[in-house]
Amino acid sequence: MRAILLCLLCFGELALLAAPAPLPRLVKGDLQQFQGEWTVTDADSKETVTLTVFGNRIKLRMESDSGKTESEAEIALEPGAVPKGLVVRDITYRTTESPTRRIEGQLVGIYRLLGETLTLCLAHESNERPSDFTRESGHLLTLTRAKR
Repeated sequence: MRAILLCLLCFGELALLAAPAPLPRLVKGDLQQFQGEWTVTDADSKETVTLTVFGNRIKLRMESDSGKTESEAEIALEPGAVPKGLVVRDITYRTTESPTRRIEGQLVGIYRLLGETLTLCLAHESNERPSDFTRESGHLLTLTRAKR
């Protein structure tokens, strides 16, 4: 009896080890449309920006002649707001010359998603949500989908 119980316990542990990893939480609505890789090239500064969205996580890579910067964060969309809103939090940041740093607080902004074009406007230092898509209202970024 003891041997049978020991065998069952061992078999149960092996089954747990062989179990597949949990699937990522399903995303719906606008967040589903955000999924994938988005790019923009600013011809003036020769800076290439790539935004990758997976689930509710984003990764932003900026490359230019002066170096490379990477940021990672969590994103939450507010599709019911007018204009549609977003919140970026849990931000980590690193450059070619510096180690990873965590940024306290959050960034707020607005977004517009039209087909394969994503326009973001993130608040300036005041952290007040922009009211429109202009450079005066916030940091403006227009991206096109590179891949899903």
